[in-house]
Amino acid sequence: MGRPRARTAPYLIGLFTVLVVVGGTACCPAETDTRTARGSVIEVIGDLGDVEYFTMVTSEGETLTLQPDPLGEFGFFLPHLREHLVSGAPIAVTYRMTPQGALVAVAIDDA
Repeated sequence: MGRPRARTAPYLIGLFTVLVVVGGTACCPAETDTRTARGSVIEVIGDLGDVEYFTMVTSEGETLTLQPDPLGEFGFFLPHLREHLVSGAPIAVTYRMTPQGALVAVAIDDA
């Protein structure tokens, strides 16, 4: 009876490895799915402690409306975007597009 267990252990380890690899790549967007833009903030929507979304004009003249990713990496507290709105100081944003076409900011920093 010891032999069948010896054969199933490598099978289970292999199956587990496949599930981890496939599951890990299927759940998360690849880094190549992100884009970066630099520009000026022209609108910030949300209350004083939070930002629901913001609009920026890129240095190429494109207008982007983005919602911050709750798990994003931001170089400052999001309400700081209002200071950029007033001052016109540029920001750098890394973002991705959802399947529904929404733009989600995954990183924001002073530019």
